[in-house]
Amino acid sequence: EPTIDYVVTKIPRFNFEKFPGAEEILTSQMKSVGEVMAIGSSFQESFQKAIRGLEIGKCGLVELSIKPSKSEIRSRLISPTPERIFYIAEAFRNGYTIEEIFEISGIDPWFLSELEELVHYESIIRKKDFLKDKNAFRGAKSRGFQTKELPSL
Repeated sequence: EPTIDYVVTKIPRFNFEKFPGAEEILTSQMKSVGEVMAIGSSFQESFQKAIRGLEIGKCGLVELSIKPSKSEIRSRLISPTPERIFYIAEAFRNGYTIEEIFEISGIDPWFLSELEELVHYESIIRKKDFLKDKNAFRGAKSRGFQTKELPSL
């Protein structure tokens, strides 16, 4: 009997620079200019690969360059924009729970728990002896973290 041993993630690519004056709020109106598809052994791995495939200068759910305030995070969770996924990660870094983010965004708790685990794993990667721990390193790789980004997190 065949088994499914991989996960495919597709993410739309938005390029609002091509549409001057277009509202960045995502609606039923077609605004993507394409999509990326990534394959991995888990959702987390394929998701992080797909983010890298967007070619927007992000290696995964990396921290935003400018730290948003709690009110900005909340407003960005409400509005469906191409950047919302990164604000979800920031919300977890700022102590929001899955339930709180679900109430604000309406995003399925299963997806939120997967994203929360990725954000949590960042703290494991930041530990001083991370690169000496083979199991932690394998865990990072199985979650889609790139080798080149591991020491810099």
